[in-house]
Amino acid sequence: MFIGGVIVSRRLLSFGVAVLVGLSLALPARALKLYRDKETGQVTTKAGPNQEKLLDLSISGKTYLQYRTELTRDPNAGATARKPYNAFESTRMYLTFKAGLGDVGKFKLTYDFRDQSGAEGYSTNIKYLFADLNTPIPGDAHFRFGQIPTVWVGREEHLWGYRVQGTIFSDREGYYGSTDRGVALKGMIPSLPLEYDVAYTNGEGYRTDEVNSGKAIQGRLTADLSSFLDGLSISGFGIRHNRNIGRVSTRYIAQGFYKNDLFRLGFDYMWTKDDNRADVPGANRTAVPATVTRDIKGKGFSLFGAVKVPSFEKVELFGRWDKWDPDDVIANNSHDRYIGGVSYKFSDNILFLLDYDEVSQDPTASLYGSADRKQVLLQSQVKF
Repeated sequence: MFIGGVIVSRRLLSFGVAVLVGLSLALPARALKLYRDKETGQVTTKAGPNQEKLLDLSISGKTYLQYRTELTRDPNAGATARKPYNAFESTRMYLTFKAGLGDVGKFKLTYDFRDQSGAEGYSTNIKYLFADLNTPIPGDAHFRFGQIPTVWVGREEHLWGYRVQGTIFSDREGYYGSTDRGVALKGMIPSLPLEYDVAYTNGEGYRTDEVNSGKAIQGRLTADLSSFLDGLSISGFGIRHNRNIGRVSTRYIAQGFYKNDLFRLGFDYMWTKDDNRADVPGANRTAVPATVTRDIKGKGFSLFGAVKVPSFEKVELFGRWDKWDPDDVIANNSHDRYIGGVSYKFSDNILFLLDYDEVSQDPTASLYGSADRKQVLLQSQVKF
Protein backbone atom coordinates (compact mmCIF):
# COMPACT_ATOMS: atom_id res chain seq x y z
CA MET A 1 0.00 0.00 0.00
CA PHE A 2 1.53 3.31 -1.08
CA ILE A 3 0.43 5.91 1.47
CA GLY A 4 1.96 9.05 0.00
CA GLY A 5 -1.33 10.19 -1.52
CA VAL A 6 -3.89 7.40 -1.93
CA ILE A 7 -7.34 6.44 -0.75
CA VAL A 8 -7.43 3.97 2.17
CA SER A 9 -10.61 2.05 3.03
CA ARG A 10 -12.21 2.69 6.42
CA ARG A 11 -12.05 -1.02 7.26
CA LEU A 12 -8.32 -1.26 6.60
CA LEU A 13 -7.58 1.96 8.44
CA SER A 14 -9.71 0.90 11.43
CA PHE A 15 -7.78 -2.37 11.65
CA GLY A 16 -4.48 -0.50 11.47
CA VAL A 17 -5.53 1.94 14.19
CA ALA A 18 -6.63 -0.93 16.43
CA VAL A 19 -3.23 -2.61 16.03
CA LEU A 20 -1.38 0.62 16.78
CA VAL A 21 -3.49 1.40 19.84
CA GLY A 22 -2.95 -2.14 21.09
CA LEU A 23 0.79 -1.80 20.67
CA SER A 24 0.75 1.56 22.43
CA LEU A 25 -1.03 -0.01 25.41
CA ALA A 26 1.38 -2.93 25.49
CA LEU A 27 4.39 -0.62 25.21
CA PRO A 28 3.50 2.48 27.26
CA ALA A 29 6.69 4.31 26.34
CA ARG A 30 5.98 3.77 22.61
CA ALA A 31 9.72 4.09 22.05
CA LEU A 32 12.53 1.74 21.14
CA LYS A 33 16.12 2.53 22.07
CA LEU A 34 19.03 0.19 21.41
CA TYR A 35 22.61 0.53 22.61
CA ARG A 36 25.79 -1.42 21.74
CA ASP A 37 28.71 -2.03 24.05
CA LYS A 38 31.84 -0.61 22.40
CA GLU A 39 34.04 -3.47 23.63
CA THR A 40 31.87 -6.59 23.47
CA GLY A 41 29.45 -5.54 20.75
CA GLN A 42 26.51 -6.70 22.87
CA VAL A 43 23.21 -4.96 22.06
CA THR A 44 20.90 -3.94 24.91
CA THR A 45 17.97 -1.61 25.62
CA LYS A 46 19.71 -0.01 28.62
CA ALA A 47 22.22 2.83 28.37
CA GLY A 48 25.62 2.47 29.98
CA PRO A 49 28.93 4.33 30.30
CA ASN A 50 30.65 2.27 27.59
CA GLN A 51 27.81 2.09 25.10
CA GLU A 52 26.85 3.89 21.92
CA LYS A 53 23.29 4.47 20.77
CA LEU A 54 22.20 2.37 17.77
CA LEU A 55 18.52 3.22 17.49
CA ASP A 56 16.18 5.84 18.93
CA LEU A 57 12.67 5.42 17.49
CA SER A 58 9.26 6.51 18.82
CA ILE A 59 5.73 6.12 17.44
CA SER A 60 2.73 8.23 18.41
CA GLY A 61 -0.70 9.06 17.05
CA LYS A 62 -3.60 11.45 17.39
CA THR A 63 -7.15 11.20 16.10
CA TYR A 64 -10.20 13.49 16.07
CA LEU A 65 -13.63 11.90 16.44
CA GLN A 66 -16.89 13.85 16.60
CA TYR A 67 -20.66 14.00 16.37
CA ARG A 68 -21.80 17.07 14.43
CA THR A 69 -25.28 18.43 13.89
CA GLU A 70 -26.04 21.45 11.73
CA LEU A 71 -28.85 23.70 12.90
CA THR A 72 -29.21 25.53 9.57
CA ARG A 73 -28.83 24.62 5.92
CA ASP A 74 -28.60 26.64 2.72
CA PRO A 75 -32.23 27.01 1.52
CA ASN A 76 -31.01 27.29 -2.09
CA ALA A 77 -28.96 24.08 -2.02
CA GLY A 78 -31.82 21.79 -3.04
CA ALA A 79 -34.66 19.99 -1.33
CA THR A 80 -32.52 17.20 0.10
CA ALA A 81 -30.13 19.70 1.69
CA ARG A 82 -32.74 21.69 3.54
CA LYS A 83 -32.99 19.24 6.40
CA PRO A 84 -30.52 19.70 9.28
CA TYR A 85 -27.51 17.44 8.82
CA ASN A 86 -25.99 15.28 11.56
CA ALA A 87 -23.34 12.58 11.53
CA PHE A 88 -20.69 10.73 13.50
CA GLU A 89 -17.33 11.54 11.89
CA SER A 90 -13.68 10.61 12.22
CA THR A 91 -12.25 13.76 10.74
CA ARG A 92 -8.53 13.28 11.06
CA MET A 93 -5.77 10.97 12.25
CA TYR A 94 -2.04 11.64 12.48
CA LEU A 95 0.53 8.87 12.81
CA THR A 96 4.03 10.08 13.67
CA PHE A 97 7.41 8.37 13.61
CA LYS A 98 10.43 10.09 15.18
CA ALA A 99 13.98 8.81 14.90
CA GLY A 100 17.12 10.13 16.52
CA LEU A 101 20.08 10.86 14.26
CA GLY A 102 22.71 10.52 16.94
CA ASP A 103 24.27 13.78 18.04
CA VAL A 104 23.38 15.62 14.82
CA GLY A 105 19.59 15.87 15.20
CA LYS A 106 16.38 13.95 14.54
CA PHE A 107 14.02 12.89 11.76
CA LYS A 108 10.21 13.10 11.71
CA LEU A 109 7.59 11.46 9.50
CA THR A 110 3.85 12.10 9.96
CA TYR A 111 1.05 10.48 7.97
CA ASP A 112 -2.17 12.48 7.67
CA PHE A 113 -5.41 10.48 7.27
CA ARG A 114 -8.31 12.75 6.32
CA ASP A 115 -11.95 11.67 6.08
CA GLN A 116 -13.33 12.33 2.61
CA SER A 117 -16.58 14.27 2.85
CA GLY A 118 -19.26 12.36 0.94
CA ALA A 119 -16.89 9.68 -0.36
CA GLU A 120 -15.72 6.22 0.67
CA GLY A 121 -12.40 5.87 2.46
CA TYR A 122 -9.77 8.30 3.64
CA SER A 123 -7.42 10.46 1.65
CA THR A 124 -3.89 9.95 2.86
CA ASN A 125 -0.91 12.26 2.63
CA ILE A 126 2.48 12.65 4.19
CA LYS A 127 2.14 15.77 6.33
CA TYR A 128 5.68 16.02 7.70
CA LEU A 129 8.84 14.49 6.28
CA PHE A 130 11.94 16.33 7.40
CA ALA A 131 15.28 16.28 9.18
CA ASP A 132 15.87 18.64 12.10
CA LEU A 133 19.59 19.19 12.54
CA ASN A 134 21.58 20.84 15.30
CA THR A 135 23.81 23.73 14.24
CA PRO A 136 26.75 25.56 15.85
CA ILE A 137 24.80 28.83 15.61
CA PRO A 138 24.37 30.40 19.08
CA GLY A 139 20.86 30.31 20.49
CA ASP A 140 20.25 26.57 20.00
CA ALA A 141 19.45 27.09 16.31
CA HIS A 142 18.01 24.13 14.39
CA PHE A 143 18.04 23.69 10.62
CA ARG A 144 15.09 21.86 9.04
CA PHE A 145 14.73 20.65 5.46
CA GLY A 146 12.12 18.59 3.65
CA GLN A 147 8.36 18.79 4.08
CA ILE A 148 8.43 21.06 7.12
CA PRO A 149 6.08 22.81 9.56
CA THR A 150 5.46 26.41 8.55
CA VAL A 151 6.60 29.09 10.95
CA TRP A 152 3.24 30.28 12.33
CA VAL A 153 0.46 27.68 12.44
CA GLY A 154 1.96 25.12 14.83
CA ARG A 155 2.79 27.71 17.45
CA GLU A 156 -0.68 29.25 17.39
CA GLU A 157 -2.35 25.84 17.54
CA HIS A 158 -0.36 25.25 20.73
CA LEU A 159 -1.46 28.59 22.21
CA TRP A 160 -5.12 28.07 21.25
CA GLY A 161 -5.06 24.50 22.54
CA TYR A 162 -8.06 23.24 20.55
CA ARG A 163 -6.92 22.09 17.13
CA VAL A 164 -9.50 19.30 17.52
CA GLN A 165 -12.25 21.95 17.21
CA GLY A 166 -10.87 23.20 13.92
CA THR A 167 -7.96 24.99 12.33
CA ILE A 168 -6.70 28.41 13.46
CA PHE A 169 -7.80 31.70 11.91
CA SER A 170 -5.29 32.09 9.05
CA ASP A 171 -5.53 28.39 8.13
CA ARG A 172 -9.33 28.17 8.29
CA GLU A 173 -9.70 31.18 6.02
CA GLY A 174 -7.30 29.48 3.60
CA TYR A 175 -4.59 32.13 3.53
CA TYR A 176 -1.80 30.22 5.26
CA GLY A 177 -1.37 26.51 5.93
CA SER A 178 0.53 24.32 8.35
CA THR A 179 3.06 22.58 6.08
CA ASP A 180 5.22 23.31 3.05
CA ARG A 181 8.31 22.00 1.30
CA GLY A 182 11.57 23.86 1.82
CA VAL A 183 14.19 24.79 4.40
CA ALA A 184 13.96 26.64 7.72
CA LEU A 185 16.06 27.89 10.61
CA LYS A 186 14.67 28.30 14.14
CA GLY A 187 16.40 29.51 17.27
CA MET A 188 16.82 32.19 19.91
CA ILE A 189 18.70 35.48 19.58
CA PRO A 190 21.46 35.31 22.23
CA SER A 191 21.08 37.60 25.25
CA LEU A 192 17.61 38.69 24.08
CA PRO A 193 14.17 37.14 24.82
CA LEU A 194 13.53 36.76 21.08
CA GLU A 195 12.71 33.59 19.17
CA TYR A 196 12.94 33.55 15.38
CA ASP A 197 11.71 31.08 12.78
CA VAL A 198 12.45 31.77 9.11
CA ALA A 199 11.80 29.59 6.06
CA TYR A 200 12.21 29.50 2.29
CA THR A 201 9.57 27.27 0.71
CA ASN A 202 7.61 26.48 -2.43
CA GLY A 203 4.64 28.41 -1.09
CA GLU A 204 2.04 25.96 -2.41
CA GLY A 205 1.52 23.88 0.75
CA TYR A 206 2.06 20.16 1.21
CA ARG A 207 -0.89 18.89 -0.83
CA THR A 208 -0.06 20.84 -3.99
CA ASP A 209 2.95 20.37 -6.26
CA GLU A 210 5.10 23.35 -7.18
CA VAL A 211 3.66 24.96 -10.32
CA ASN A 212 6.41 27.47 -11.19
CA SER A 213 9.85 28.69 -10.12
CA GLY A 214 8.49 31.30 -7.71
CA LYS A 215 9.12 30.74 -4.00
CA ALA A 216 7.90 32.06 -0.65
CA ILE A 217 9.99 33.60 2.10
CA GLN A 218 8.41 33.72 5.52
CA GLY A 219 9.38 34.52 9.07
CA ARG A 220 8.16 34.85 12.64
CA LEU A 221 9.65 36.80 15.54
CA THR A 222 8.35 36.29 19.09
CA ALA A 223 9.32 38.44 22.08
CA ASP A 224 8.92 36.96 25.57
CA LEU A 225 7.86 39.86 27.80
CA SER A 226 7.75 37.85 31.03
CA SER A 227 10.21 40.29 32.60
CA PHE A 228 7.49 42.92 32.23
CA LEU A 229 4.47 40.68 32.91
CA ASP A 230 4.83 36.97 33.51
CA GLY A 231 3.09 35.03 30.70
CA LEU A 232 3.00 37.88 28.18
CA SER A 233 4.40 37.61 24.64
CA ILE A 234 4.05 39.42 21.33
CA SER A 235 4.70 38.02 17.85
CA GLY A 236 4.92 39.20 14.29
CA PHE A 237 4.68 37.13 11.12
CA GLY A 238 5.03 37.79 7.42
CA ILE A 239 5.19 35.85 4.16
CA ARG A 240 5.84 37.00 0.61
CA HIS A 241 4.97 34.49 -2.11
CA ASN A 242 6.29 35.30 -5.58
CA ARG A 243 4.09 33.33 -7.95
CA ASN A 244 6.49 34.00 -10.86
CA ILE A 245 3.74 35.09 -13.26
CA GLY A 246 3.72 38.75 -12.41
CA ARG A 247 1.73 38.15 -9.21
CA VAL A 248 2.74 38.38 -5.56
CA SER A 249 0.76 37.42 -2.45
CA THR A 250 1.59 38.71 1.03
CA ARG A 251 0.20 37.93 4.48
CA TYR A 252 1.07 39.67 7.76
CA ILE A 253 -0.06 38.86 11.31
CA ALA A 254 0.51 40.74 14.58
CA GLN A 255 -0.28 38.91 17.81
CA GLY A 256 -0.47 39.54 21.53
CA PHE A 257 -0.82 36.62 23.95
CA TYR A 258 -1.12 36.31 27.72
CA LYS A 259 -1.34 33.23 29.92
CA ASN A 260 -1.48 32.53 33.64
CA ASP A 261 -2.60 29.62 35.83
CA LEU A 262 -6.28 30.52 35.42
CA PHE A 263 -6.75 31.63 31.81
CA ARG A 264 -5.12 32.40 28.47
CA LEU A 265 -6.05 35.08 25.96
CA GLY A 266 -4.76 35.84 22.47
CA PHE A 267 -5.46 38.36 19.71
CA ASP A 268 -4.37 38.20 16.05
CA TYR A 269 -4.73 40.88 13.42
CA MET A 270 -4.10 39.78 9.83
CA TRP A 271 -3.57 41.75 6.60
CA THR A 272 -3.37 40.13 3.17
CA LYS A 273 -2.77 41.32 -0.38
CA ASP A 274 -3.18 39.41 -3.64
CA ASP A 275 -2.32 40.85 -7.04
CA ASN A 276 -4.98 38.74 -8.74
CA ARG A 277 -8.44 37.47 -7.78
CA ALA A 278 -7.37 33.93 -8.70
CA ASP A 279 -4.96 33.94 -5.74
CA VAL A 280 -7.63 34.74 -3.14
CA PRO A 281 -8.11 31.37 -1.45
CA GLY A 282 -11.13 29.11 -1.38
CA ALA A 283 -14.59 30.37 -0.60
CA ASN A 284 -13.32 33.90 0.05
CA ARG A 285 -12.82 34.25 -3.71
CA THR A 286 -16.58 34.12 -4.24
CA ALA A 287 -16.95 37.35 -2.26
CA VAL A 288 -14.80 39.18 -4.84
CA PRO A 289 -16.45 39.95 -8.21
CA ALA A 290 -14.86 38.17 -11.17
CA THR A 291 -14.40 41.52 -12.95
CA VAL A 292 -11.94 42.81 -10.32
CA THR A 293 -8.43 43.37 -11.73
CA ARG A 294 -6.88 45.53 -8.97
CA ASP A 295 -4.94 44.41 -5.89
CA ILE A 296 -7.22 42.68 -3.40
CA LYS A 297 -6.56 43.52 0.24
CA GLY A 298 -8.13 41.59 3.10
CA LYS A 299 -8.11 42.31 6.81
CA GLY A 300 -9.52 40.84 9.98
CA PHE A 301 -8.85 39.52 13.46
CA SER A 302 -9.16 36.54 15.76
CA LEU A 303 -9.78 36.82 19.49
CA PHE A 304 -9.39 33.52 21.33
CA GLY A 305 -9.12 32.34 24.91
CA ALA A 306 -9.89 29.80 27.58
CA VAL A 307 -10.48 29.85 31.33
CA LYS A 308 -10.27 27.04 33.86
CA VAL A 309 -13.29 26.32 36.04
CA PRO A 310 -12.38 26.71 39.74
CA SER A 311 -12.67 23.48 41.76
CA PHE A 312 -12.90 21.49 38.49
CA GLU A 313 -9.31 21.34 37.29
CA LYS A 314 -10.14 19.13 34.30
CA VAL A 315 -12.84 21.46 32.96
CA GLU A 316 -12.19 24.52 30.80
CA LEU A 317 -14.41 27.05 29.05
CA PHE A 318 -13.16 28.32 25.68
CA GLY A 319 -14.22 30.75 23.02
CA ARG A 320 -13.14 32.39 19.79
CA TRP A 321 -14.30 35.18 17.51
CA ASP A 322 -12.90 35.43 13.99
CA LYS A 323 -13.84 38.31 11.73
CA TRP A 324 -12.66 38.46 8.11
CA ASP A 325 -13.16 40.88 5.23
CA PRO A 326 -11.61 39.39 2.04
CA ASP A 327 -11.75 42.69 0.10
CA ASP A 328 -11.74 45.98 1.99
CA VAL A 329 -12.97 47.92 -1.07
CA ILE A 330 -16.28 46.07 -1.42
CA ALA A 331 -18.92 46.63 1.25
CA ASN A 332 -21.00 43.91 2.92
CA ASN A 333 -18.81 40.92 2.03
CA SER A 334 -17.29 40.01 5.41
CA HIS A 335 -18.15 37.20 7.80
CA ASP A 336 -17.81 36.37 11.49
CA ARG A 337 -17.18 33.02 13.14
CA TYR A 338 -18.23 32.49 16.75
CA ILE A 339 -16.99 29.45 18.69
CA GLY A 340 -17.82 28.68 22.30
CA GLY A 341 -17.77 25.57 24.41
CA VAL A 342 -16.55 23.52 27.32
CA SER A 343 -13.80 20.90 27.44
CA TYR A 344 -13.16 18.01 29.81
CA LYS A 345 -9.75 16.38 30.16
CA PHE A 346 -10.73 12.76 30.73
CA SER A 347 -7.10 11.68 30.92
CA ASP A 348 -3.69 12.72 29.63
CA ASN A 349 -4.59 11.02 26.34
CA ILE A 350 -8.29 11.84 25.92
CA LEU A 351 -9.98 15.24 25.65
CA PHE A 352 -13.72 15.86 25.15
CA LEU A 353 -15.34 19.06 23.80
CA LEU A 354 -18.92 20.25 23.54
CA ASP A 355 -19.08 23.42 21.44
CA TYR A 356 -21.17 25.71 19.26
CA ASP A 357 -19.77 27.00 15.95
CA GLU A 358 -21.54 29.70 13.93
CA VAL A 359 -20.59 31.59 10.77
CA SER A 360 -22.56 34.80 10.27
CA GLN A 361 -22.26 36.32 6.79
CA ASP A 362 -22.84 39.69 5.19
CA PRO A 363 -25.22 39.60 2.18
CA THR A 364 -22.49 39.11 -0.45
CA ALA A 365 -20.04 36.96 1.55
CA SER A 366 -21.34 33.61 0.16
CA LEU A 367 -19.00 31.53 2.30
CA TYR A 368 -21.70 28.90 2.87
CA GLY A 369 -24.16 29.64 0.11
CA SER A 370 -26.85 32.16 0.96
CA ALA A 371 -27.37 31.21 4.61
CA ASP A 372 -25.44 31.51 7.85
CA ARG A 373 -24.08 28.29 9.26
CA LYS A 374 -24.77 27.11 12.80
CA GLN A 375 -23.69 23.78 14.24
CA VAL A 376 -23.21 21.97 17.53
CA LEU A 377 -20.37 19.49 17.94
CA LEU A 378 -19.40 16.82 20.46
CA GLN A 379 -15.72 16.26 19.77
CA SER A 380 -12.88 14.16 21.12
CA GLN A 381 -9.13 14.06 20.78
CA VAL A 382 -7.42 10.73 21.45
CA LYS A 383 -3.65 10.46 21.64
CA PHE A 384 -1.80 7.15 21.66
